[in-house]
Amino acid sequence: FLYDQRSDLTRRSVAIVLIGIASYLFAWNRGVSLLFAFSAACFALVIVAHVLPRRVLRPVQARIAASNWILQGDAADITLAVENPTRRALRLLEVEVRASGTIEATEPRRALIMRLAGEGRTHIAIGTAPLRRGLQTIGPVVVSTGYPLGLVNPTLTLEGTQRRLWVYPRLFPVERLEIAGASFQLMGEATSPRGGGDDDFAGVREYRHGDARRHIHWRASARHGQLVVKEFMRTTATTVTIALDLNRKGDVGGGIDTATEYGVSIAGSVARY
Repeated sequence: FLYDQRSDLTRRSVAIVLIGIASYLFAWNRGVSLLFAFSAACFALVIVAHVLPRRVLRPVQARIAASNWILQGDAADITLAVENPTRRALRLLEVEVRASGTIEATEPRRALIMRLAGEGRTHIAIGTAPLRRGLQTIGPVVVSTGYPLGLVNPTLTLEGTQRRLWVYPRLFPVERLEIAGASFQLMGEATSPRGGGDDDFAGVREYRHGDARRHIHWRASARHGQLVVKEFMRTTATTVTIALDLNRKGDVGGGIDTATEYGVSIAGSVARY
C-alpha cells in the first residue's frame, strides 16, 4: 500500500498544537501545573489523531468485481467488496474508486461505511461515470478515515485492486450498403469461396492425370469413348477492406461526438453487416 502524498496536517491540528505550545509557555512562566497537563493533552490529542487512523487503515482489504466490457457512453456497474481481517470493528471508512477514460472530468465515486465488523465483509454497488471507447482501468481503491477524532483524514491506496474494462463503440443496424454500384448482399455471394460441389458447371474436358475420379462424367465418357471430366467455374475469393481515416487534422468535435468516433462506429457497423 502507498499513502497519499498530500499533507495530513489540517488547520484544526495546527491550532491545537499552537494552543498546547502557548499553554506550556504560560505554565512554565507561571508554574501552573494544571496548564502543563492541558498542554500535554493537546500534544497527545494531535499524536493520537495522526497515528490511530493509519493503524485503522493498514489491514483493510478490497476487491473489485465488474463486467469485462460495456458500450461507449455507458457507466460501468461495479461491486466493491471491503474486508476487515482484524477482530476489532472499523468505523467511518470512506471508500473511493477511480476510473480512467471518463468522458467528462468528474470526481471519483465514493461510499461511506459506518461500521465494518471484525473479520467482516461488506459489498458496495458503485457506478462509474460514463466511459469513452478503449481499454480502461477501474481502480485502484482508496480508503480513508478520520475516526475517532476527525482532526486528520489519511488515505490509503490499495495496490492490486485495479480491473481492466473494454469499452466498445456503439454500433447501429445497417439495412443496405452499395459498393461499386452493386448491392452488398449480392456482392457478398461473390466474395466468399464456395465449397466443392456448389460451383457452377461449366462443361467437360479430356481427363488428365491427377483429376479426381469423382469428377469423371461417366455418360459423356461412354459417348466419347474416352474419359472426360466435369469442369466447374471456380468462384474467385476477394477481400473487402474497410479503411478508416484517423488523421487528427480531420478530427473535429468534442468528447465522444467527434469525427473519429463517428467513423469508428460506422466502420464497426459496416463490418458487422
